[in-house]
Amino acid sequence: MFCSDPVVNYLKELGYNTILIPRATLKPLQLFTKKGDRLRLLGDLTTVLVPRGNVAPPTTKEDAPAGNISGRRTEENSRNLMLSVLGGIIGAMGGNSLGLELKYNDAQTISFQFSEVVEDLVEILTLDMYLGDTDISPYSVFVRELFEADNVFVTTSVLKSRKLSVDAKRQNGAGLELEVPVINEVVGGSVNVTGSTDVTSLVTYEGATPLAFAFQAMGLCYKDGKYRRMKSTDDDLVIAAVQPRGVDEDAELLTTRTGFVRLAGM
Repeated sequence: MFCSDPVVNYLKELGYNTILIPRATLKPLQLFTKKGDRLRLLGDLTTVLVPRGNVAPPTTKEDAPAGNISGRRTEENSRNLMLSVLGGIIGAMGGNSLGLELKYNDAQTISFQFSEVVEDLVEILTLDMYLGDTDISPYSVFVRELFEADNVFVTTSVLKSRKLSVDAKRQNGAGLELEVPVINEVVGGSVNVTGSTDVTSLVTYEGATPLAFAFQAMGLCYKDGKYRRMKSTDDDLVIAAVQPRGVDEDAELLTTRTGFVRLAGM
């Protein structure tokens, strides 16, 4: 699915990894480790590392306008693929997607665009200096082994939005006529459904809380217990939503188009 997912491609072009089902819990300065084909949340960076006191912890700049991303539309893609993503997003917003597929039954293609996008981010140089002035907690034997194995990753940027606009077209390229009041009734919950008119092909779904839908992360390299450098990864990280049997009940998956990792334990 992810190889052809237009949302993945759209965010990759912008330099971000994808969270297929947006959520409010992802934030900068969270540490993850890879185990097999999964990443698990270790905790916040300032919990795992002990500062020496010379460099202040990096501060997160919150809700910075992301004008280069707001309003950017994905490519048009198949109705079934896009509706599966839309259903998860609406669920994350607190709405109900049951019955929504019928309203888009005559659509051939669908495209997305996130509106009023904001970014939570930390400055890489400040983070680098802080890491150089910290030690791994002496009480974290397990975590020390992970750092030594270059098996710890830190989130540095998160994109958030409360609004997702969905444009649906018929096979002939004409816009699909969707009744906004009817869709609003179907979705319900805390999601507000609007359009420029009561009947339109472009429908906007808005939740009450900004949800993270994309992120950037860096790998951390340690030797002999000391921080050496950060590294970027060429892998396309995609946080998915399907939870397999046998995984912790609070687990979430992260899979990739290049077979890098699957994420559990957010």
